[in-house]
Amino acid sequence: MRVIVTDPADGEGVFEVANEASMDPENLGSDTFGFEGERSRHAEDWGEKYRLARGQYESFKLRLEALITDLIRRSEVDIIQLDTRTKEVASFVEKVQRKGQRYSNPLDDMTDLVGVRVITHYVEDVALIGKLIEREFRIDAENSINKSHLLDPDRFGYVSVHFVASISEAREDLPEWKPYKGIRFEIQVRTALQHAWAAVNHKLDYKSSREIPSELRRRLFRLSALFELADEQLSGIRRESSRISSEYAAGIQGGNFDLPLNKLSLDAYLKYHPTVAAARAAMESSGHLLSDESALSDEQRELVRHRLLIALRAVSIDSLYGFDSFIREELPLSLKAVSSERRESSKAGISAAFEVRLSSRLFVARGVAKEAFRKVFSEDSWDKYELDREKYLELVEAVRG
Repeated sequence: MRVIVTDPADGEGVFEVANEASMDPENLGSDTFGFEGERSRHAEDWGEKYRLARGQYESFKLRLEALITDLIRRSEVDIIQLDTRTKEVASFVEKVQRKGQRYSNPLDDMTDLVGVRVITHYVEDVALIGKLIEREFRIDAENSINKSHLLDPDRFGYVSVHFVASISEAREDLPEWKPYKGIRFEIQVRTALQHAWAAVNHKLDYKSSREIPSELRRRLFRLSALFELADEQLSGIRRESSRISSEYAAGIQGGNFDLPLNKLSLDAYLKYHPTVAAARAAMESSGHLLSDESALSDEQRELVRHRLLIALRAVSIDSLYGFDSFIREELPLSLKAVSSERRESSKAGISAAFEVRLSSRLFVARGVAKEAFRKVFSEDSWDKYELDREKYLELVEAVRG
């Protein structure tokens, strides 16, 4: 009797069985043919070799993470996150056992012992990161995949870019990179929505449309299309946002302040209008110390400008014209309205972002309810605000008198 044992990874093998009795379920052990045991021992042997070598791969992972992070930072492409990992020994052993005949030397042949994943905001950034990777590393084109080129119109799945790479010829002989010469690793680049789809798809555990029950197939196709459409819409919003920002910048530089007050117009005003530089100088000269703007992270800058917008709306300024009028007409006097407690803070060298100082002076000049104040500043600052507000009203009376 002949029994065919087929493994999708290893191909088809033929094993002779001595007699019918050996096929009786009571006589069948997990290692009847010796095949599984031999393959398991083979995998464990390689697993021990990998365990001893894994420190080198871990070190390689850390160097790659630092390098790719720096390359992306210098490219000025804003990403959501960068993840790296070194394959666990147990995962390595399982893969050797499952696909062992594919590998003459698993340590050399496996390409995913070190993995990198880059998650971007936008589809077009996937292409930019891809070009950066192709420029900075040696790419194994035969084993790299750009799934966006493979999807048919009705294909179930998601779009992603997957590189198999190694360090470039320019780097491989540098002392810090020489130990990793020839080691291949994998880089996956995808958008946040592609990553979300991959996570959902992994949980569903459908590898292709043929595996999906017919009653679910249409719903999953529609869901996949919605993910892709959302990515396209986000990219379109980004392009439109850039166009509007350019229009605002041109208007402000041309002296047009008849613009709605929003994040984009505020950013353009603070970047391009010369009055801002004069206001900064006036703050510094009157003792309102400013923090180094270049030291602010993007997240910190977004936060202080968001709070400035809240402050402007709290005092009913809803146009760029109103904001410009405040800076020109009310800010100078507001800068003089400083209580003795506030002067002590200045002497102590306490600095704040320009937008934070503007929000403070705005409330001092216009007055604000405590509830609105607490949306921008901590409640601990309320007493100092009241003292400055009182000082400001005294100055206003003196000017009028």
